[in-house]
Amino acid sequence: MDAPAACEIDRLSEDLMVDVISRTSPADAFRAAAVSRAFHAAADSDSVWSRLLPQFARRELPRKPPSTKKGMFRRLSTEPALLPGKYVRMQLDKAIGVKCFTFSASALQKYRSRP
Repeated sequence: MDAPAACEIDRLSEDLMVDVISRTSPADAFRAAAVSRAFHAAADSDSVWSRLLPQFARRELPRKPPSTKKGMFRRLSTEPALLPGKYVRMQLDKAIGVKCFTFSASALQKYRSRP
């Protein structure tokens, strides 16, 4: 009789785990890494984080971008990116991945004075 697997969930294919994790929130993806080694590998994959990163956010990294998509998400959730024109900055909410924008007073004045 074969011994049961230490964790039955580890029998799932990595592709399936990546697909499931990428359909959750960023906070859940961070938590999934603690489930098992297999989940950790899936939760750290660029496939997951490329789906969790907003399309717009991928182009807006200041300085040298991190080597992984997860690193890019972490940077944008802790360090706001100054958008072109230098009047607006964008940051990602770490829990749900939405974009948060901050407008400078001069940007608001600029848009307010338009007809």
